[in-house]
Amino acid sequence: MKKIFIFILAVGFSSWVFSQNTIYYPSIFNIGECAYLDTNKYVYPAQDQSGNPYLITGSGVFGGVAQTYSLSSEQNIVGVYFLMVKAQDGVNTEAKIQLLDDFASDVLAEVSYSSDEIGLNLPEYYQYFFSHGVSVKDFVIGVRFPQFSANNTAAVIIPTTKDGCSEGLPAYVYYQNQWQDIEQLYNLNFNLFVFPIINAVGLENIDVNSLSYVYPNPADNNVFVASSIKINNIEIYNTIGQRIYSDYVNDLSVKINTVDWSSGTYIVKIYTDNGMATKKIMKH
Repeated sequence: MKKIFIFILAVGFSSWVFSQNTIYYPSIFNIGECAYLDTNKYVYPAQDQSGNPYLITGSGVFGGVAQTYSLSSEQNIVGVYFLMVKAQDGVNTEAKIQLLDDFASDVLAEVSYSSDEIGLNLPEYYQYFFSHGVSVKDFVIGVRFPQFSANNTAAVIIPTTKDGCSEGLPAYVYYQNQWQDIEQLYNLNFNLFVFPIINAVGLENIDVNSLSYVYPNPADNNVFVASSIKINNIEIYNTIGQRIYSDYVNDLSVKINTVDWSSGTYIVKIYTDNGMATKKIMKH
């Protein structure tokens, strides 16, 4: 199995002093248009007219998706944070979120979620915690899907980055009763919007800017602002210094409607207890 080594939070940090859980976002999610979101079409793993891949469960072919992680050191994984949308409503069913070993064969921890908990049509972030943390370095996060029934079962989607936007670690689909590498099956290479929640002891001298993310960028109708550190509040300014948006967040991410924004460049200021991050975003 292919592996590259990715450091928790940011390359070069080695001493931990956080007292809160933190979410690890691979750096690929902070690169231009890699973190593309489009849930207007729902098909098998394939590409839309713009060449952007996406996944669906509603066909009944796939029983889930999974993302591989290889961290620089062993960390205590306590839960999973993922982006999901319900593409088709239906009878409520349960499915599992699993922490697997690096071969995606043994389940180390799992927690259930309900299809009724997932919003319809618009992607939202969800977080679930295992009953106990597991200390691992190389692992796979699997999100299983509700067993499909053509008549009445909800269909859910985990979005992906654009094809070719990947940290180099395999993404999987659950197919024919086993986890299979998406790149080998479909010649697609991307990361899933599935992230580990780590019980971090902490970090000194934090570079908040490198741990904060704004995507998709450029934006169309919505933009996500996310950080590995809890966001206190956000301010957004246009290029002449006018504040066009301000909100108290008190969370790790927030979705902002950009439909009424004029085309152009905006400055996003992300305030945390550990300092401020500044990001630029384009609006089509």
